[in-house]
Amino acid sequence: MKEILKKDLLAKLNESSIGMDEMSKYNPGREEKNPWDETPEERAERQRFEKRSVTKSYRFQKPPIGTRPEDMSAVDVWIYNPTKDPQGEKTAVIPTGLEPISEEELRATEPKFFEWAQKEMGDRVHIIQMKKVYHDPLEPGKAKPSPKALNLRQKTNLSFDTKDYVPTSDREKILRTFNPIASKVLINQQVNDKLIESGFPPLKMPDQMFKGQKAGTDTHSIVGNSEINFGGHNYDFYLSIADFAKANEDRLYGDTPSVDVLTTHMPRQYNPGANWDALRPAENMDLNYKDDPLTPLLKLAKRGYRPEDRDVAVSSSISIRGIERIQPDGNSIYEWTIDFSTLIGKKLKDQIRIAGNNRQKDKNFTCTEASVPFLCAGNPLQYKECVEALVKCLNKVKGDILSMDVTAELESRSVVDRSDITQRMNENTISKLVSTIMKEIKRK
Repeated sequence: MKEILKKDLLAKLNESSIGMDEMSKYNPGREEKNPWDETPEERAERQRFEKRSVTKSYRFQKPPIGTRPEDMSAVDVWIYNPTKDPQGEKTAVIPTGLEPISEEELRATEPKFFEWAQKEMGDRVHIIQMKKVYHDPLEPGKAKPSPKALNLRQKTNLSFDTKDYVPTSDREKILRTFNPIASKVLINQQVNDKLIESGFPPLKMPDQMFKGQKAGTDTHSIVGNSEINFGGHNYDFYLSIADFAKANEDRLYGDTPSVDVLTTHMPRQYNPGANWDALRPAENMDLNYKDDPLTPLLKLAKRGYRPEDRDVAVSSSISIRGIERIQPDGNSIYEWTIDFSTLIGKKLKDQIRIAGNNRQKDKNFTCTEASVPFLCAGNPLQYKECVEALVKCLNKVKGDILSMDVTAELESRSVVDRSDITQRMNENTISKLVSTIMKEIKRK
């Protein structure tokens, strides 16, 4: 049995617990079925692990795995269970859209759903002519629901526990304004397409839909009225340096890489006290790990490592910082600094990990822009002066990225020589090796 020191065990336990909230929110690679398409065994398995909630939403046609939230269609059916008990009384609300459709037509289109709903809910299925939406139309989680939501509650005979009104935090107000601006100007499909064409991973930004608002970003960052410090990064990992060169050669000729590329965002690197190196997937792990690399429940790579011994890492990182500087006359200037950088790290076949001196800084585009003075009270992004400075800085970095020479970027990385694979035995290396051997001989 392999021995482990107490301090090492405690460190691993602490490491696994930090950021577990991020890990528990998703189970990659598993396709969720609609309840009416499940077998009894699949339903029992789902109910063991799913989070109990008042509302669940479904689409009659399941979108493919990996579909981005903004590319999904509106929700087809909302199922409410005010008690959250799996055996509790459920009610379905089906928005038909703005064009009239009869219940008979809907039943003919989705017979499996109505057969399941009859068993689960009886006559508590409400077909309502209204616009299909992405967000819960009955707003059960709101202390002050809208008049439209109250009207729908009356139509469906549904009532929910009243929650105490909790005002929106300053952080949440800023994120709701900041995220769409950053996504519209800089972190969008046009910029990401350019990064991918140039051999860099795309940037990841939170969206406003569903629960993705903080995905892929530094959830421990400072977001307040006087300071906004926001960051995120993505990584591409390649199995070998030869694969890295081949992928860039494929891109050079306008083709999709024909080799395996692992693209992932690494938010856990930011967790306080985690000491979570983003290049863990490139570390050469021992046989014990390779034999059992996944967590028991969610089947995720343990502690962020990977069993494949990936040799190359390429990162794209974004940092957006804003500082309020109060002037003598009482007005404020908001100064924005945006930094986009890339990093390329390689390890040789006889190395365990990508060392610090093998992490080559590549691109670095920076912009600093200060707003004109304005009187700031509360959320700075409610003022056009602050927003204009942010947008100007975002556009500057966007322009730098879009002006990259794709051919020059790819040509420099599509060549492999011997020094990229194994260490060369130069005179200094041989001298160090002989010196080490002599010291060992003398000790004996």
